[in-house]
Amino acid sequence: MRMRHLIATVLLLALAGFPADAGAQATSSAVTVQRVVVPAVYTPGQIISVTVTLQKDDARTVQALVLQETVPSAWTYQSVSSTNPRMTPIKGQDVTNATGTKTLSFYYIDIPDFPISFTYRMTTGADDAGAITVSGLAKFRFAGAEEQSASVATPLVATMTPEGETPTEGETATSTGCTGCSQGTKGVGTALGDLFASGLALLTLLAVAHRHE
Repeated sequence: MRMRHLIATVLLLALAGFPADAGAQATSSAVTVQRVVVPAVYTPGQIISVTVTLQKDDARTVQALVLQETVPSAWTYQSVSSTNPRMTPIKGQDVTNATGTKTLSFYYIDIPDFPISFTYRMTTGADDAGAITVSGLAKFRFAGAEEQSASVATPLVATMTPEGETPTEGETATSTGCTGCSQGTKGVGTALGDLFASGLALLTLLAVAHRHE
């Protein structure tokens, strides 16, 4: 167990990224990130599920891998799981950012075969309102230097609960946010959910702007 923690610490230090004053790191298409959030339109305080799929388009073997997800700082982590236990990552410590967000790290000691897919659950902030974004990227190594995927952002919308209704954990989602997904694999329901989320986000922002005029 002690050796496992030591390996985990070394891995996180190796893939910790660059300091704030470093130049932007070039992205690689060898590993890509897809993210599906359910629901994409949620009630503040509701638990949401975020499913991430990592794809590899490279014949080389990945030696180290970590996914870094950035969410609002008011969100609370609940759990992580996968239909394949080998694909369930280890959850690292959260890092609070100066932008009102925090970064969650999910990493592997024994890297499973690609594609890798897992789901983490978060309790959203009680004061969330309007347009919200979840973003993230993968950092990885083959035999050489660290590389990173392109950052993928998923737009969400926080809405107030209609009068007389109470949000319940696990209730059926009315929309799905799918970012990085192939257009050919999107169902009609997912596409309509994306359109609804984008439209509602625009209406929310317009309403806020109108109140400040």
